[in-house]
Formats: sequence, structure tokens, C-alpha cells
Amino acid sequence: MLETFRSLFGLERSGFPGRMPESELSARLLEKCRRNRGRHGPFHLLREIPFVVFDTETTGLSVPDDDVIALGAVALGLDAGGDRCPSFDRLVNPHRPIPALAREITGIDDEMVCAQPTIYPVLDDFLDFIDGAVLVAHGIAFDVGFLDKYLKPLRTRLYHPVIDTITLSRVIEPFRTDHSLDALVPDWRIAPRRRHSALGDAQMTADLFAAMLARLQTLRPVSTLGELQRILAQQHL
Repeated sequence: MLETFRSLFGLERSGFPGRMPESELSARLLEKCRRNRGRHGPFHLLREIPFVVFDTETTGLSVPDDDVIALGAVALGLDAGGDRCPSFDRLVNPHRPIPALAREITGIDDEMVCAQPTIYPVLDDFLDFIDGAVLVAHGIAFDVGFLDKYLKPLRTRLYHPVIDTITLSRVIEPFRTDHSLDALVPDWRIAPRRRHSALGDAQMTADLFAAMLARLQTLRPVSTLGELQRILAQQHL
């Protein structure tokens, strides 16, 4: 039975999250990461920068030990008042059984992912979607950490500039104690969507990011990526 299960889900005995990509795919991933290195400088105007807000769903909270099972994202154009553009929504075969707690939280089960692609083909498409963008997420170190884990064996990583909406929330509301998405969405009157779905969380975070950035402009106007990054690094206005 165990061998049947391993065969069904492609689970490797080593515990590595799926087989390494073939050389052609590896080369594409390397090139797509490389061309985003240093692409946005500190003087780039925010209104001219494409943002992609994304979220991952995983088998657990440990970057070394767990794996991505869903990846969702939306493009955000601030020059159009924060209008959302295309979206990205993919399930990922993690090459392992999904734990009961992860199934309960995300609604994603083994049957839903067994016929889905592994992480590397999904990453290939995702890198196309985020090409030339600044990445935004709620607790972004967690999500980037997972994606970089898969890119590390290829000796590369995501080079995109990143913005964490948790940090942005702390800058705007320094006396707030709860900066979770569950707390911020109703307080900022963001339209609720399905929680703990990668695309749903990305959509809510995109709306939150646009609203927070608009609020920030009333407190301390910023026009460039460098100005925003300095404020976030200092975590105060």
C-alpha cells in the first residue's frame, strides 16, 4: 500500500519535494530569475511599476520540511487606481500526502493535486507572470522562502523587490496589535473572499495594499520605490 501511495503521488524516498527539473526547464528558470536582478532601481516611480500580489498555500509552516500546494497571484496597476488585472491560480502536486490540518484549513486534498503539475512547471509559469514586477504579500518572507527553497538547488532565487503588507500596516498603524489579514480585512473594509485559498488571499491582500498605499500618501507622500523601501525598512513615518 505504501509503495502504491508513493507511486500515485510521485513521493520520493528522499523527501525532496519532487524531482529536479530537466535541463531545459532548469535553464529557463535560471534565465527568468536572472533577468529580474536589479531591474527596478530606487528612483523608479511607483505609478510606473507593475506590482504582483501573491500568496501560497502549503502543507505546513516549516519552509525546510513542508511544500507548496497552491500558488495564487493578481497583477496590480497603481497608475489605474489600484485596478486588478490578470490573475494566476494554480494547484501544485507536493509529492507527498497533504496533512489533515492543511486539508482542513485550505480545502485542498490529495485527490485534487494528484493530477496537477509539480512545483517546477508551475514556477516556470509563475516567473512569466511576475516578470518585471515588484512582489507584494502578507508576511512575504514566508512565501518567498518557500519559492526560494525550490530555486536554491538551481543556484538561483527570486531577485524581485518585495513589499510586506504586515510591515506597511505597522508603519501606518503603529499602535495596532493585530496585523493579521483576518483583522485587517474587515477594519479596512476590504471585500471578503475565500480565506486560505491562494487566489482569495492574494485578492484581499491586493485590495489591502492599494488602500494602505493610498492612506500612506495622505500621511507622507511617496513617489518612488526607494522612498517606500526606506519607510518600510525604518518601520516608521
